[in-house]
Amino acid sequence: MSIQITRKTGMLGYASALRLFADGQEETRLISGETYEIKTDQESVDLQVKQFFSRSKTITVKNHSHVTVRTHPLVNLSFTAVFVLLFLRIFVSRTFTFWIILLLIFAVIISLYNNYQITENEPGNDDALAGEQ
Repeated sequence: MSIQITRKTGMLGYASALRLFADGQEETRLISGETYEIKTDQESVDLQVKQFFSRSKTITVKNHSHVTVRTHPLVNLSFTAVFVLLFLRIFVSRTFTFWIILLLIFAVIISLYNNYQITENEPGNDDALAGEQ
């Protein structure tokens, strides 16, 4: 009986390992693209990943599952917004620049809280994920 966890987080956080927690205990550290297998006799396991101040929500995964860890879509969007707003800052007044800086701070705070998303793959859909990078 086992649960397979694959990290497919892309460029954000690429250089650092994610700490994988199973039922509150640190199980291992996942590098980008790595697959890890948890061997368990339990019916289900609570999984969470952490990296520095960021983390995922804890999800309950059934035995014999395949799970993928990805960067949360809002984090990707917030980092794109940061660069767009920094570019726009060149063309606007100081008052508007103040609001842009506040939005940037807000985007960073959001990205730190829920940076990663753990999803349980559909049965039989693991081959489709194998080619994805």
